[in-house]
Amino acid sequence: MLNPVSLDMPDTPVWERWIAIATHRAFYFILLVGPFLGWASASAHKLPVNVFGLFVLPNIAKPKASWALVAGDVHSLFMWTLLALIGLHVAARFIITSYCTITYCSACCLHEASKRVIEL
Repeated sequence: MLNPVSLDMPDTPVWERWIAIATHRAFYFILLVGPFLGWASASAHKLPVNVFGLFVLPNIAKPKASWALVAGDVHSLFMWTLLALIGLHVAARFIITSYCTITYCSACCLHEASKRVIEL
């Protein structure tokens, strides 16, 4: 926090930056839209949506509403996609970390971040 690492990596190939941006946008989209799709699906199946044991959300769909059942299918697809993206994200992290320990590259912010942590 005191010594932020720049995320701008001009030496990185364009395709790599595009994949990073697309992956992070997909994360945010799924994390924002997914819960509403699940809520609609739960409403269609007459299941209560309890928020941390504090209160129950009202139903947003009628029982067996076709759009809400489709929302449940999309919700399932989104959650599997989210799981795959998390796996790819973790794998990319390990690949970048191992690459930076083998050879120093100026575009690798993780190497710079690890040097700053050691300095602290």
